[in-house]
Amino acid sequence: RDRRPRRRREGPLLVGSGMATTSFSAGVFPSKASITAETDGTFTVSIGASDIGTGARTALTAVAADALGAGTERIRIRIGDSDLGMAWGAGGSRGTTSWSFAITEAAKELRENLDDPVRPMTVTVDTSTRIDFQPATERQTYSAVFAEVTVDPATGEVRVRRLLGMFAVGRVINPLLARSQVVGGMIMGLSMALHEESVRDPRTGRLANGDFAGYHIAAHADVPDIEAGFVPDYEPQDPSGFNGLGEIGTAGTAAAIANAVWHATGTRQRTLPIRLDRVLEQTTAVASPSLR
Repeated sequence: RDRRPRRRREGPLLVGSGMATTSFSAGVFPSKASITAETDGTFTVSIGASDIGTGARTALTAVAADALGAGTERIRIRIGDSDLGMAWGAGGSRGTTSWSFAITEAAKELRENLDDPVRPMTVTVDTSTRIDFQPATERQTYSAVFAEVTVDPATGEVRVRRLLGMFAVGRVINPLLARSQVVGGMIMGLSMALHEESVRDPRTGRLANGDFAGYHIAAHADVPDIEAGFVPDYEPQDPSGFNGLGEIGTAGTAAAIANAVWHATGTRQRTLPIRLDRVLEQTTAVASPSLR
């Protein structure tokens, strides 16, 4: 297909497509996990993790079940309590990975002693001494995001029609949760590209639009058809084989949309958000060289 800009039209609208490839750093931070083999054959897994709506309980149950070689119905997860010990927070795309590393290490030690008839039996692992904070190679997650937009040259309005993201995040624990996570990230990237802008008072430095009346975010009507998928990948430096996938959904989405706007209009948008006045001004200049 012709990649030269301003070649596709649908009535008065300019149509463009763009993509961006991105990466986001990954890794693990220290956490403390305890696993108890109970008298009834179940396992209690305790870690000071926090679930902020990303499905940590579901994911960690699956991780523990896999590490212990037991069904998920035999796993009891205890999280969200500082009495359970130190654990990395839910952020930086390192929460689930850090917690899972500790759980996997604890499960490994517990399985080595399961022949001992004594119950309950508890194993506690602190990964502070098991993590190399300067690994020989970097750990990254990767994405390729594709966008299709329309631009109204009369008003400068940009509408995103379609988004597709393909991601390499290591082993995917729960495909449904993982897809929801990266789709949510792509919606955040769309909002960053077209809506979100902090305005400061130059005299005081305070935010002049510190509420949702003035700080705009994407609404349902702004969210197009979004698809997301994962490519086979495995992280050899982690015993569970996966990386975090929080930020990688957002990373690159705004760039893909900006590239699609360039394809539609012939002008580069290098300031976010891609506001109507910026698009209108630059699109008019391209359409009318005499106005430059």
